[in-house]
Amino acid sequence: MTRLGIMMLEPDMTHPFYTGMAKTSETHDVEVLLFSPLQIHPHTEWIQGYRYCTDTGSWKEDIFTIPEYIYDRTFYQDDFTSKQAKAIAQWLKNRDDLCFLGYGLPNKWTIYRQLMKHDKVAPYLPETTLIESIPETVSRIKREKNVIIKPFDGAHGIAVYEIQAQNENMMVRTTKKLEMVEKKMDEETLGRWLESLTRKKSFILQNKLENRDEQNRPFDLRMLLQKNAKDKWVVTCKGFRVGNQDSLLTNLSAGAAAIPYEEWKKNQKHYNWKYIESELRDIVRTLPEILEEEFAPLFEIGLDIIIGRDSSVWILDMNSKPGHKMLQLLTLEEIERLHSLPLRYCKALQRKMPATGGDST
Repeated sequence: MTRLGIMMLEPDMTHPFYTGMAKTSETHDVEVLLFSPLQIHPHTEWIQGYRYCTDTGSWKEDIFTIPEYIYDRTFYQDDFTSKQAKAIAQWLKNRDDLCFLGYGLPNKWTIYRQLMKHDKVAPYLPETTLIESIPETVSRIKREKNVIIKPFDGAHGIAVYEIQAQNENMMVRTTKKLEMVEKKMDEETLGRWLESLTRKKSFILQNKLENRDEQNRPFDLRMLLQKNAKDKWVVTCKGFRVGNQDSLLTNLSAGAAAIPYEEWKKNQKHYNWKYIESELRDIVRTLPEILEEEFAPLFEIGLDIIIGRDSSVWILDMNSKPGHKMLQLLTLEEIERLHSLPLRYCKALQRKMPATGGDST
């Protein structure tokens, strides 16, 4: 039987998407395992993880060898444990006897630099710079009036700041523990703060794109792209994320709401939807292939799209390990179909690979 391991930093047996995958696995002749890279014994290469038991409909602790196919859902922080897990995950990716459904994307700055070489996607990318010189950064903020800075390898809206130039002062806004925090600084204080911030990790800077509705709520379009069993990219879920009034983030984990695509579209008649949807089709048709050409094979991509007041379309972010909270917009039947997609794609990869052995314990 084909073995597919879901790899997480901290295995979550309660996650509805992974359990949903496991429930339908028997139908596809796939055994689903759940493990952390930190659970791999360095000498024996056996794993103390979890195996889904279709008889009882639950996860059970078990010991098994490294599964031949891996669905990588690890998210790393800056701590030692994450760095250790990341090194182990890279070791697994370098092995010829293992196959990942997707091999991930690099940091935002590397992605931006490579995509800017491609005429088909470059026009959709907001101008982005790596913060290196603090004086130059402060000068740009004063010139542009409103910018966003964020970690070049960040996710989930963590450490995202909006900086507005207001006469002689700078207003810095961010979200902490779901609350908006604001602080006014003069130019010198801002410089010292940026120096301290960028000493810890690298940040990128972008002009602030206007993405607020008539109630002053930030919004964006989240599109989930995944490969089907025929190795073709399809849009499996799309909807708008709408943040709280006067807030900065549209992340669902930061309290934003998910609204069905057609419902939001129906209530926003002032946009040129014919043009917007033509642009979106072009992005879906070209971007995934370019990303794989530049980096590595992928299985899924979460695209965050901002639609300007003039109906302009901008690719704000792309993520090779998108969350699954937007699936709440789908019907139960649609969700169950998505549960089977990683399994179907795993079997498609298996048909391309030479036969491999596996344990059946």
